[in-house]
Amino acid sequence: MAKVLIGTSGYSYDDWVGPVYPAGTPRNRYLEEYQRHFSFVEINSSYYAIPKPSLSRSLVARSSDGFRFSVKTHRSFTHDHGGRVGPSLDQQIEAYLMGIAPLAEAGRLAGILAQFPWSFHYPPENRRYLAAAAARFHRIASDILPGSTLAAPGSKYGIRGGCPLFLEMRNDEWHGPAMAEGLREHSLFPVYQDGPDLDRLPGHLDRQIAGKAAGDPPYGKESGPGYIRFHGRNRDNWWTGTNVTRYDYLYSDSELDSLISAVRTIAKGSEPTTIIAFNNHHRGQAVQNARSLQLMLDAGPDNDATN
Repeated sequence: MAKVLIGTSGYSYDDWVGPVYPAGTPRNRYLEEYQRHFSFVEINSSYYAIPKPSLSRSLVARSSDGFRFSVKTHRSFTHDHGGRVGPSLDQQIEAYLMGIAPLAEAGRLAGILAQFPWSFHYPPENRRYLAAAAARFHRIASDILPGSTLAAPGSKYGIRGGCPLFLEMRNDEWHGPAMAEGLREHSLFPVYQDGPDLDRLPGHLDRQIAGKAAGDPPYGKESGPGYIRFHGRNRDNWWTGTNVTRYDYLYSDSELDSLISAVRTIAKGSEPTTIIAFNNHHRGQAVQNARSLQLMLDAGPDNDATN
């Protein structure tokens, strides 16, 4: 089974002081305290502002050799569409990749996460945009990023085993056989997600993976790195809530237990690494659930997962 990296979506939350970090912990020590729990974290601030190389160098300096990061793409790639495809988008991609290059150079980059919003539907013009933008992303990345941290040094970016660009499509119009074919064609990798069971959303992860044989990659026959994001199941606040209230949810142990089979199926079909990030960050709920899932995976048979 693939190596499993478990952590949370972000770590710099003031409301974690007390529930997760010791009382009085200053913000400049949040990452240090976070590493007492996990060896992976997802960086989301890069969605709002293109990261500067100095930030990435600081993350490297403040983390241990075995620690890994995934970094969300800037909104210009997934939401603004860079004025669609053109020089503006190229400039945004180049600036973003230059910003995260120190993480890759230090061997700390686990993957790049492109989260497309629910409003990004499945018409031909959006599919054409995604294909063209992904091609540009790969081309520019091959000139900027060094060999992958998920494979042997020197592996080419975008090829199976290379530093992966993961796509999360919030609208369930994208989930189907055509998606699997498109991922393979454009050297992209899937983000599986667990969320509320509502119309037009992918819904519960276990139902998406139900019926898949262990070791069968749910997105097709070719194995590659995988990514799972747990958003919580807050039905009441999903469409109307804020970025805090939408994800205000604590998975019960029974809910996590019902997801173990799906997680194992994905991990067995996702080589060499499966990333798992809990996004229900309010009051440190993500930390509690990530720890519980890690213990459940560790307790299972034939498991080589690490945190």
